[in-house]
Amino acid sequence: LKRRVQRLPVQQLHPSASFRAASQMTAFAAQHSKLTCPKQSLNTQRSRTNRRRKLEHPHSIAISRQALRLGDFTNTGTSAGRTRCYGRRRLSVQMVADPLLNKSSAVKQVVGTCVPLNPNRLDEIQRGHIPALKKDVSRIVYGTLFLNQVSDPFSLLDQIWESGCNAFDCARIYGDGECEYILGDWLKSRRINREEVIVVTKGGSAPQSRQWAPDISEETIRSELDTSLKALQLDFVDSLILHRDDERLEVAYVVEYMSKIMKEGLARTWGVSNWSSARTNEALAYARTKASLVAPSIDSPQFSLAEPVRPVWPGTTFAKADQIAQRAEHNLAVFSWECLGKGFLAGKWDRSMVSKDLGSLGFRERQIVGAYCVPQNFDRRDRLMALADHYGCSPASLALAYILGQPGEHCFALVGTTKAEHFKESIPKIQLSAPEIKWLSTGEVELPPSSALI
Repeated sequence: LKRRVQRLPVQQLHPSASFRAASQMTAFAAQHSKLTCPKQSLNTQRSRTNRRRKLEHPHSIAISRQALRLGDFTNTGTSAGRTRCYGRRRLSVQMVADPLLNKSSAVKQVVGTCVPLNPNRLDEIQRGHIPALKKDVSRIVYGTLFLNQVSDPFSLLDQIWESGCNAFDCARIYGDGECEYILGDWLKSRRINREEVIVVTKGGSAPQSRQWAPDISEETIRSELDTSLKALQLDFVDSLILHRDDERLEVAYVVEYMSKIMKEGLARTWGVSNWSSARTNEALAYARTKASLVAPSIDSPQFSLAEPVRPVWPGTTFAKADQIAQRAEHNLAVFSWECLGKGFLAGKWDRSMVSKDLGSLGFRERQIVGAYCVPQNFDRRDRLMALADHYGCSPASLALAYILGQPGEHCFALVGTTKAEHFKESIPKIQLSAPEIKWLSTGEVELPPSSALI
């Protein structure tokens, strides 16, 4: 038996796993094993300092061939009589027979047994597809709106890229064009394979100083696209989105010139943002009338668990869950913006804002509070907080899981932040079930027993 004990590598501890939990596991294995040699019984006689050193240097832990798998263990805690899991696995003990022992006896070892609170716990950013774009696209898209306000934007972009996000959303007006220059410099300096990154940009909207007035004439769109490509240092963008709509222009005219831009190779797909459903459907229908025309592939409205009671900003649109399902039927990818309601779903503002005199607020806060701070949205947020507490994840993460959990895999969430930790915290860790999504939205459907909050 002693000869069969070898020093085998053990995966490094998950960052959230404590040394105390690890030492308890090794002590348990030593106590219940048949090993008699002190040096080979997981070195339980060594000092706490030496045991800590062994955990920090995993190749020095002595264990049988069926090695302790510590890499996926995380801390667990209890709250109101229920177990909370902050990671993918919880500690479990089971009898495992050592195949090297020709005996009926078994060696008790501590093994990692997956016991998720939700059967669809996620380890990485989900991937999806944009129609007509032959690339895997991360369903969490980084929005570059505030990139020019970051002290070290390259470090932020590095961490976002390393998190698994390969899609970046830009606009000609973001930072007066500076955000596109920053992203372009980063792409060039990091020598990222062009086929591995998705770059989306938008044009056709004036800045806030002009109340985002639309200008989607062909001349303007071509001029802005040319400027964006130079700033991004690219030959083409993966998608060109019209940032606003000008209903004075015929849909046929827009589809015709956008199709020409696609044929010229300046963009691989195109889309619309803040268009009405009627105008979007008209564009889809007209594109089918001629083989030479290219239909839009993306629709980008405001969409989140917090449903605004009116457009948040001048010239914008918002969508409800049933409208999102219709986009899937039309083979449209949905790029949802303001997924957290400008911080509303993360806990910003309380119910006193329902009766707040909007006239006492500044322009931006007046627009946000007037759109989001209504009783039904506070009810939705209460349910979101309860379910997030149940699963041990952040409300922001669960709010994005709500968006990605819409029927089909066509829904993407735009996340704009100046801090890498906020971006990583918002990445969904679980995949919500259909009953959970409906319960969050309406409160009318009971959660299944496995997800009961009480």
